[in-house]
Amino acid sequence: MTRGANVKVTFAGALLSITLCSCAVRHDAYIHHNLVGPTVTGNDQHVIVAHVRNETDGQRLADRHCKQFGKSAQFNRMEGTRAIYDCQSGSHSVNRWPE
Repeated sequence: MTRGANVKVTFAGALLSITLCSCAVRHDAYIHHNLVGPTVTGNDQHVIVAHVRNETDGQRLADRHCKQFGKSAQFNRMEGTRAIYDCQSGSHSVNRWPE
Protein backbone atom coordinates (compact mmCIF):
# COMPACT_ATOMS: atom_id res chain seq x y z
CA MET A 1 0.00 0.00 0.00
CA THR A 2 1.30 3.49 -0.76
CA ARG A 3 1.90 6.17 1.81
CA GLY A 4 -1.11 8.16 0.54
CA ALA A 5 -3.38 5.14 0.90
CA ASN A 6 -2.15 4.56 4.49
CA VAL A 7 -2.99 8.14 5.41
CA LYS A 8 -6.49 7.79 3.94
CA VAL A 9 -7.13 4.54 5.83
CA THR A 10 -5.87 6.06 9.10
CA PHE A 11 -7.99 9.18 8.61
CA ALA A 12 -11.10 7.11 7.82
CA GLY A 13 -10.54 4.96 10.93
CA ALA A 14 -10.12 8.01 13.16
CA LEU A 15 -13.24 9.63 11.71
CA LEU A 16 -15.26 6.45 12.27
CA SER A 17 -14.04 6.22 15.89
CA ILE A 18 -15.03 9.81 16.64
CA THR A 19 -18.45 9.30 15.06
CA LEU A 20 -19.14 6.16 17.10
CA CYS A 21 -18.03 7.80 20.36
CA SER A 22 -20.27 10.81 19.79
CA CYS A 23 -23.24 8.49 19.22
CA ALA A 24 -22.63 6.80 22.58
CA VAL A 25 -23.11 10.04 24.52
CA ARG A 26 -26.66 10.68 25.73
CA HIS A 27 -28.06 14.06 24.78
CA ASP A 28 -30.24 14.88 27.79
CA ALA A 29 -30.36 18.53 28.88
CA TYR A 30 -30.48 17.53 32.55
CA ILE A 31 -27.52 15.13 32.52
CA HIS A 32 -23.79 15.87 32.44
CA HIS A 33 -22.53 14.64 29.06
CA ASN A 34 -19.82 12.00 29.38
CA LEU A 35 -19.19 8.45 28.24
CA VAL A 36 -19.97 7.01 31.68
CA GLY A 37 -23.39 8.62 32.11
CA PRO A 38 -25.06 9.29 35.45
CA THR A 39 -25.04 6.58 38.07
CA VAL A 40 -27.59 6.26 40.86
CA THR A 41 -26.84 4.43 44.10
CA GLY A 42 -28.65 4.47 47.39
CA ASN A 43 -31.24 2.96 49.67
CA ASP A 44 -34.52 4.05 51.28
CA GLN A 45 -32.76 6.83 53.25
CA HIS A 46 -30.24 8.39 50.84
CA VAL A 47 -29.36 8.51 47.15
CA ILE A 48 -26.20 9.61 45.32
CA VAL A 49 -26.36 10.67 41.68
CA ALA A 50 -22.84 10.73 40.24
CA HIS A 51 -21.59 12.50 37.10
CA VAL A 52 -23.88 15.54 37.29
CA ARG A 53 -23.00 19.26 37.25
CA ASN A 54 -25.41 20.46 39.92
CA GLU A 55 -28.40 19.50 42.07
CA THR A 56 -30.92 20.20 39.31
CA ASP A 57 -29.22 17.75 36.93
CA GLY A 58 -29.63 14.90 39.42
CA GLN A 59 -33.01 15.76 40.93
CA ARG A 60 -35.13 13.79 38.47
CA LEU A 61 -33.06 10.63 38.92
CA ALA A 62 -33.01 11.03 42.71
CA ASP A 63 -36.81 11.53 42.78
CA ARG A 64 -37.26 8.39 40.69
CA HIS A 65 -35.06 6.39 43.12
CA CYS A 66 -36.80 7.67 46.27
CA LYS A 67 -40.24 7.16 44.71
CA GLN A 68 -39.60 3.38 44.88
CA PHE A 69 -39.90 3.75 48.67
CA GLY A 70 -42.88 6.14 48.61
CA LYS A 71 -40.61 9.11 49.34
CA SER A 72 -39.29 12.20 47.57
CA ALA A 73 -35.71 13.38 47.16
CA GLN A 74 -34.51 16.40 49.13
CA PHE A 75 -31.15 17.83 48.03
CA ASN A 76 -28.47 17.62 50.73
CA ARG A 77 -25.12 18.62 49.18
CA MET A 78 -22.71 18.38 46.23
CA GLU A 79 -19.36 16.59 46.44
CA GLY A 80 -17.56 17.23 43.16
CA THR A 81 -19.80 15.78 40.44
CA ARG A 82 -21.86 13.77 42.96
CA ALA A 83 -25.21 15.14 44.15
CA ILE A 84 -26.39 13.70 47.46
CA TYR A 85 -30.07 13.62 48.39
CA ASP A 86 -32.10 12.42 51.37
CA CYS A 87 -35.21 10.34 50.73
CA GLN A 88 -37.95 11.90 52.84
CA SER A 89 -41.58 11.02 53.46
CA GLY A 90 -44.21 13.57 52.53
CA SER A 91 -44.00 16.28 49.89
CA HIS A 92 -40.61 17.83 50.73
CA SER A 93 -39.62 17.93 47.08
CA VAL A 94 -41.58 18.88 44.01
CA ASN A 95 -41.23 16.55 41.05
CA ARG A 96 -40.60 19.03 38.22
CA TRP A 97 -40.44 16.47 35.43
CA PRO A 98 -43.24 14.24 34.22
CA GLU A 99 -42.52 10.51 34.20
